Amino acid sequence: MEKKIPISTIVFPIRNPQNPEVLLGRKLRGFGVGKPNGFGGKVKEGETILITASRELEEESGLVVHQDDLEEVAIIHFFENKELIFLCYVFVVRHWMGSERDTEEMGSLTWFPLEQIPYQEMWAADGMWMPIVFSGKKFNAIVIFKDGMNEIESFTWNERV
Repeated sequence: MEKKIPISTIVFPIRNPQNPEVLLGRKLRGFGVGKPNGFGGKVKEGETILITASRELEEESGLVVHQDDLEEVAIIHFFENKELIFLCYVFVVRHWMGSERDTEEMGSLTWFPLEQIPYQEMWAADGMWMPIVFSGKKFNAIVIFKDGMNEIESFTWNERV
């Protein structure tokens, strides 16, 4: 029987086009607990990727988006020791309804200027691929973690045209 690879989403709300800021929260439970991150999670049975992205953003931040406002900017394959552990669709969103709020899954929601994102507190790979997201490029990437997912073995990416 073939192993089913989890598919996940992550959404980065961005405001202030002149001086862009991104909203991040600290994971309070589950994968990546304690680390600042965007808002997302696994695609559930019967959901589309866009439904998952909008549902997770609302559940984790209180922000409500129309699926049409979600801009897919990256697809990243994450490996640990050469084994694909999950596939992640990355979105940015610039229009939403409501106000951000802490939730059961994400706390300490904070707007960061793009040049002040706390990469040193995040997953080791985040400082490699997130700046590409915020540069406005669309891309596909492969992140290979060493055992334990604390160090990067390799990172490669290709811009989509």
